[in-house]
Amino acid sequence: MTTPRPSFFSRVSPGLSLLVMAPLIAEALQGATRPSTYVGFPAIFLFEVAVWGGAALFLRSLARGAKLGWFNFMLLALTIAVAEEFIIQQTSIAPLVIKIKGVEYARAFGVNYVYAVWAVIYESVFVVLIPTMATELMFAKRREGAWLSTIGLVLLAPFFAIGALGAWFSWTQIARPRVFHLPVYHPPVAYVLAAIGALAVLFFVAVGPFRRALSAAPKPAAPPPPFVLGVLGFLFACFLEALAGLAFGAAPQIPPAAPLAATALVIVLTLALLPRWAAHANWRDGHRYGLVFGAIVGNMAAGYLGYINASPLDFWGKTGIDAVALLALIALGLKLRSTPATASPA
Repeated sequence: MTTPRPSFFSRVSPGLSLLVMAPLIAEALQGATRPSTYVGFPAIFLFEVAVWGGAALFLRSLARGAKLGWFNFMLLALTIAVAEEFIIQQTSIAPLVIKIKGVEYARAFGVNYVYAVWAVIYESVFVVLIPTMATELMFAKRREGAWLSTIGLVLLAPFFAIGALGAWFSWTQIARPRVFHLPVYHPPVAYVLAAIGALAVLFFVAVGPFRRALSAAPKPAAPPPPFVLGVLGFLFACFLEALAGLAFGAAPQIPPAAPLAATALVIVLTLALLPRWAAHANWRDGHRYGLVFGAIVGNMAAGYLGYINASPLDFWGKTGIDAVALLALIALGLKLRSTPATASPA
């Protein structure tokens, strides 16, 4: 007896969901893109879906198709952050549009270096890693699939390119001069070439001839309970929000070396522990869910720091979106709880 072939919608649902989850988690729920922006310029969400969602879907499909490991996927996640920060919207090299205390903080050699560190971490984690984990929990039975066919890739490539062009134009040619009243920024060619070189190196290390060295499973370590992972995810999101505040000059009296050192410690601990926990035989979907839940809720909560003097549309718009997301996360948790617990590969 042959198994009926899944419907077209069933086959494309995971990929389409990830396309939306990436900008939803990184931008809408956190509040980085305000509800008033979506209302006044709806095309921005399509640009975010194309760039954030398109990158997340492609990078995940590449990692799954090549059977890459945690570290490979993390390197791939860094590529979209580098592309965004130094090529597409250039926010790590253009003078910052937000200076909380009116002081330019941590900028040297044409780079907002504390901001760049925050952006590269935030975008790789909350654009690629967390949305991927959340979507794989939603479609747990299809976790090992690539979610992107050859036809899908052919359609995705121009969609991403158009979205990147739209994101570049709307930010550098419209938002900076018309909203923030700053001159149009023209990045040095050397910086763009350096970014392209960095992308090539990241891809080469992640998927090149030495990829198996990174794909080797780390020494397993027993993971903490899901609740503890949730707390750690929440604290990680709050830490990143604090780092962003410092990058925008919230406390210019603090030497940039201090947040950079703290960030290095957090990243080293994360890379040292999380892959080992995920490699353990006791790692379950409950652990993944705890991490995803804590990170997303922490990111939503921390985002309110930027909404202290927000308009009612922005404040209540974010609150409404966040409330729906929280209910959806709870529903996902209840669904996973009712599913028999089985070992789950990272």
